[in-house]
Amino acid sequence: MYKSKTLNTVLCAHSCSRMLNMTRIEDGAPFGFGNDGLLDIRLLTSTNGVNITYAAATNARSPFVPLGTNLCGPNAASPSIKSGWCSPTSGIESSTSFDTSAQYMADGYVPSTDGTLLYLYSSGQPFTHGGDAGKHSWGNNTGVRLLSLRRDGFAYVDSPYTFNTPREQLPAIIVSDITVPSACANGSGHDVYQTSFGQRLLDGC
Repeated sequence: MYKSKTLNTVLCAHSCSRMLNMTRIEDGAPFGFGNDGLLDIRLLTSTNGVNITYAAATNARSPFVPLGTNLCGPNAASPSIKSGWCSPTSGIESSTSFDTSAQYMADGYVPSTDGTLLYLYSSGQPFTHGGDAGKHSWGNNTGVRLLSLRRDGFAYVDSPYTFNTPREQLPAIIVSDITVPSACANGSGHDVYQTSFGQRLLDGC
């Protein structure tokens, strides 16, 4: 978890939300394993570190870190039907993307040495959440990924769902350089965001 100065929220991209993230597979599909499904990583937020929820957006449940490309063939793209995903016995899991079927976010984060980035680590696997990992038909095709986020880089625009309105009248973020006093310790280049309601300086003296 990381408390953002910009949004004053706690960001959670963690496998504590595994059961929320898992695409449930009913009736033992695709290969009869229990508690099976695809597992991606989602992003949840909290203002107090206790009550954690998805953001209030139409795509809030979209993956924060999406699964890798499924290279198991044209007949392996429907995990909710029998034999509809990467076979756990054919050896195909050894040649698909290492994170085809499941991912887990590690606890915590590591700041970069210059303080501008946050590093997160996640693991990936080609077999499903309940898949047969014990037989190693996937060979050594698993891995750990380094993810980087710009610190305090989260922003959003809240706009009504409307049509037939001139674009210049809609809320928008426009990033541009402005000149600030030379005495400013942060230099002369600063970003502003401009909306139909005016301009605001993102950082400055």
